[in-house]
Amino acid sequence: LEDRFGDGRFILANAENRALVQLFVRIHDIYISSPNCTQPNFSHTQGCMYLDPYPTKYTPERRTMPDPIVRASKLKEIYERLCWLEENIQSDYMVGDSITHADITWYPTCIFMEILLPCVFGWAP
Repeated sequence: LEDRFGDGRFILANAENRALVQLFVRIHDIYISSPNCTQPNFSHTQGCMYLDPYPTKYTPERRTMPDPIVRASKLKEIYERLCWLEENIQSDYMVGDSITHADITWYPTCIFMEILLPCVFGWAP
């Protein structure tokens, strides 16, 4: 969409930086936000922050996360990806000197984590 409909302001001139932007987006999409499976009780990594362990009015059985070991593993994955981000972010922006697709992708997810991780798991803000 960015290549087809964008005006170019979020695309960096440097090829290495463009590749790094794509890597940041890919890490987000594969490891954090995408379940990569439609089987019952299988969810995206970020689901560990809010999916109920048992069916409720808002969570049908197929969307629950009943196994605490799975929840802990997904929480560990979030921690590892956030550590990777901290090691690889280059400046105030994730890559380069301006906002990119990487910033736009990660920003809402990080805000979501900033609210839920302290509330649900007691992580320091």
